[in-house]
Amino acid sequence: MATAVEENMDLSQYKNGRHELSYSKLNEFRKGDIAWDVTLKSTDGDEIHAHKCVLASQSEYFERMFVGGFREATQDVIQMNNISSVILNNIIDFMYTGVLVKIEKNNVLRILNAADMFQMEDVRDKCIKYYMCLLHDSNCLEIKEIADTRAMTTLSEICLNHALKHFLLIAEYPSFLDADVTHLLQLLKDDNLNSPNEEPVYRAVMKWVQYDEIRRKHLLPDLLENIRLVFTSKDFVDQEVMTNPLVFSNPECYKIVKKVILHFNFKYGDSLSKIITNAKPRTNANRLTIDEMRRLRHYNCSKPPGYSKKGPINLLNYFNHYDSDHHFPQIEWNQYMNETNFLTRFSEVWYAIGDNETDDDDSDDEESDVC
Repeated sequence: MATAVEENMDLSQYKNGRHELSYSKLNEFRKGDIAWDVTLKSTDGDEIHAHKCVLASQSEYFERMFVGGFREATQDVIQMNNISSVILNNIIDFMYTGVLVKIEKNNVLRILNAADMFQMEDVRDKCIKYYMCLLHDSNCLEIKEIADTRAMTTLSEICLNHALKHFLLIAEYPSFLDADVTHLLQLLKDDNLNSPNEEPVYRAVMKWVQYDEIRRKHLLPDLLENIRLVFTSKDFVDQEVMTNPLVFSNPECYKIVKKVILHFNFKYGDSLSKIITNAKPRTNANRLTIDEMRRLRHYNCSKPPGYSKKGPINLLNYFNHYDSDHHFPQIEWNQYMNETNFLTRFSEVWYAIGDNETDDDDSDDEESDVC
């Protein structure tokens, strides 16, 4: 009669041991050329013995092959196309032992191909983890390409966030010049592209286009339209953008840049058609320089009729009362880029810029000047 102690014994470790022993014994059989029932022939002609039941239990691909009524279920030799003997051996060994060959840069893609072919999610996950460890400024767009083509959503998102955060560093590597235009556009359209201003973004894109000018110059209008030139200076647009032969010789590019120049030349009272309203600064862009910030404070102290010094200012009404310096409306449009927001009142975002760049001598005066 079994004792109470025996009845309450935890047999989970024992069962696990039996499971490992069974697979170990089956592996000995196939290695020793005993009691196997199928031969897998790789692309390069090598033959690997195995058991159909083991293959079917470890892989959905083999399960459908042997259990789903396909003709391979009755065959003793099965030709495995598009996989080398080395990788096929690695995968079959993993099925029997649970130990996968070390994943390295020179084999990860082939192992990933096999994992996708045999529909082995655990092997696929190991490859994804390796790519995450391998991720670097020099290869993140290349890895993103691999992730996108294989629907590795999480890995693709990690690569995208890395590329957005380190875009300017990534653009310095030769690998950037081989980036896919789809990925480049995805980065340019994202508000979180990390750049203090838009000039280096423009230069990186032009470097990419000029690397293979014949094949890429037709892509420039789409790229240029997603570079936020309205957040550069008028001098930069006049002297560097408009003088580039790839830009001024392309009617679509010329039209895009001309609109930006009209925007810079906007003065209160001009037609609103000169104003670009569908752009906004990137999350990490420098909104205003410190000199511009001081100029804003100076204008705010002018106390237009009907407004208290401390209160927020409606800029549209302000311009109705005062013919301000022509730079001031340009700063406003550089900041908001939206005709609706032209009515927006001053708020914290205007004077929270350059927190570490304050003047100690007149800090008290500046605090009293901010509206």
